[in-house]
Amino acid sequence: MSIEDFKKLNQTDIDSIPDPSRSHEAVMQDFEKFNMQKTKDFKDILGEKDFEKAKDWLMFIENNRTHFSQYNDSWFRDRRKEIEVAEQNPDKVWNPSQTKKEAQKFLNDKFGITTTGDFIMELQSDLTKAEEWLNYIIDNSNDFPQYHATWDSWIQDRKKELKEAKNE
Repeated sequence: MSIEDFKKLNQTDIDSIPDPSRSHEAVMQDFEKFNMQKTKDFKDILGEKDFEKAKDWLMFIENNRTHFSQYNDSWFRDRRKEIEVAEQNPDKVWNPSQTKKEAQKFLNDKFGITTTGDFIMELQSDLTKAEEWLNYIIDNSNDFPQYHATWDSWIQDRKKELKEAKNE
């Protein structure tokens, strides 16, 4: 595939084509030009509806994956899904006030429930607390970025699990 074909296929510029011979320092220097260091910065850009910048940032990281070992396949899928959702529903763009880690700490401090797995276990021991946790997330959805990429299916699954637990 020629560079021109690659550019058309990915709608990008030559700078984002991976070059395995580039040093980590050179890649990081280019990465700094985005002025987006964290996933929260990415979500802020989506909130500003700058979808092209978000796509370029994600493609840069994906094309230079060896320099960004903190990001796994699931992280990339979530970011692609967030871009897709944001473009399809620009009025529903998430712009969280906290990071995933901060959100998890908050949920743990307030409810003693941090993750979806904790919620499922709590359904068996304290249904009221599990329901309060879920309702809090629903009422404050913008503050929980860990669920944004798959919000519709995630919330549907949790409601179904809660309903099933209530019927037991």
